Amino acid sequence: MALLLRDQPPAEAEPFVVAALSAGTLLLAEQGSVAERLFEPDRDFLRFTGPAGLLDLLYRHREGGETAGAITGRAALRCAERHGAAARAAEFAALLEAIAGPFLR
Repeated sequence: MALLLRDQPPAEAEPFVVAALSAGTLLLAEQGSVAERLFEPDRDFLRFTGPAGLLDLLYRHREGGETAGAITGRAALRCAERHGAAARAAEFAALLEAIAGPFLR
């Protein structure tokens, strides 16, 4: 399991979220964290509000289980689709095209 709090700076939190989910780690993210911008709560990671919510998630998923496995599997696939090498290459190609476009006309 990995834990993400809402007060973590986005520059640090974004790579952490992608790395954790890509590795198949169950992410527990506080409501309002950067994970909500990158992925879908309760589908790709589990969201909690406050200490009681965190403890509840920890106890429910401490041994993995089917729910945790389904979430981590979906999240790993989504990471590969959105943040993998192919997705990054496509973004880079689009950026180069946008930059070069005015110079090629």
